[in-house]
Amino acid sequence: MTRILRIAILVPLLAFLAIPAAGAPRVLVVGDSWAYEAFPRFDPLFAQRGYPNEDAVSLAIPGLTAGALNQPAVLDLVDQSLAAIPSLDAVHISIGGNDVLGGWTTGISPAAQQALFSSIGGNIAAAVDHILAQRPDVQVILTSYDYPNFFDTVIANPFGPAALVWLNLGQPSPGQINRAFFGNQACGGPGGTDGLADYQRSVADARPRVHWSNIEGRLQIARYGFCHIDFPSPTSYMGLDGADPIHLSRAGYELYVANAFDVAYSGLFAGPALTTAQGDGDTLDLGPTRVGDASLAAATARNTGPVGSRLGVTFGTATVPFSGGDGGSTHLFVNQATGIGERVNVDYQFQPTTRGAATQEILISTNIGNAAFQLAGLGVGPVPAPSPGALDLGALLVGENTSAPLQIANASTDPDGGDPSRTNLTLLSVAITGPDASAFSVTGIAPGAVVPAGGSLGASVGFTPAGTPGARSAILSIVTDTGAAAGTPGEILAVPLTAEVLPPNGC
Repeated sequence: MTRILRIAILVPLLAFLAIPAAGAPRVLVVGDSWAYEAFPRFDPLFAQRGYPNEDAVSLAIPGLTAGALNQPAVLDLVDQSLAAIPSLDAVHISIGGNDVLGGWTTGISPAAQQALFSSIGGNIAAAVDHILAQRPDVQVILTSYDYPNFFDTVIANPFGPAALVWLNLGQPSPGQINRAFFGNQACGGPGGTDGLADYQRSVADARPRVHWSNIEGRLQIARYGFCHIDFPSPTSYMGLDGADPIHLSRAGYELYVANAFDVAYSGLFAGPALTTAQGDGDTLDLGPTRVGDASLAAATARNTGPVGSRLGVTFGTATVPFSGGDGGSTHLFVNQATGIGERVNVDYQFQPTTRGAATQEILISTNIGNAAFQLAGLGVGPVPAPSPGALDLGALLVGENTSAPLQIANASTDPDGGDPSRTNLTLLSVAITGPDASAFSVTGIAPGAVVPAGGSLGASVGFTPAGTPGARSAILSIVTDTGAAAGTPGEILAVPLTAEVLPPNGC
């Protein structure tokens, strides 16, 4: 109850708890007393590891629970920090320990323990999801605790504050309290679903932008060279010169921050790497594309940097005869479990209106500089070539008739890229129009006939004179798919037809 009241009092004061840093901070430290006490170790550790200009800011509150973190009053302050400090790339969270100390005892039933940890995990997940939703460019580093040490602290002072907490917890052995935090596993084991750390880790495992920094047993390893879940952390790494059973010394928090650095901050500060499928300066070839049709290809970018890095990518927008690349910004991260960076595919389209080659440069803007590549495409299609281009069937007397050959060739020499339909000429329909259309006829052109590139189709045009003497004319109109997708109506091929009706006896 005391802990809950303390949090309720602290919430109105949170606006004063963000500690500004010089420069442009990259890390926001959020959470409980571990986050609060570890915060002074961040900047010195960054400098020690070669990044003296990288800073952290703190919004940590001693006594904070996962339930309190997931309240609007606290989340609003996190939102304000994320909005006010655009340089932030990561939110470092230590949370859940106070929930365990306030809700777990050695007498807790398995069902009640699972309900407790499920509630803690649910609050952590909800708070993390809220943070991720505020800034698509921000990652979360979620951290574990290490083993408490009630054993040495209670022996040293049986009537001190540590002893009171230990009594309230049901006088747990080191193994019992350690398993409450880390489950029934060997130190550093794979984990299960029965400890706080298992629920914390599950939040990270389900979210690519969340990294899990686990320091279970690290203090034992630093002191003894090994770790065991039935032993407490060494007093040399505990706070108040070993008298604090929960919090760490300066050296302990340095190990805590160093582990998070190795997990994520080293990659965050080292930065991403851009790899594109088409290569910087290379070409994304959309290939031969039929005039009136369209082809599609994807440009690809991947973050091939280390875990913790973020690649902000914006693909340039193409213009006619290309399209695509809407210019929207995407953030690519690296999966902690696999070490494989995220990729983005951006579609570009080529829709030629004329035959011939077309190119266009596209810029890829990133947070580590720019790259460029070429879009390329070749407009292709059929080339109708009637022979002759106009047909005169001569002069005839009424009662006579005649015909003349007509060749419809496809003179295209365009490459088809293995798909003949790109250059095929389809004759969809044929009609004779004009004032004297009834005097002319055509045979040999079946609707839907296909003339391949370099090929031709033979037809015959007939003339049967009738009526008064004089000139006759009409237009042979063939609907083709020139300038359109294969097999769909496009340009009309028009062949003028002429003839003459002679007077009787030629006079």
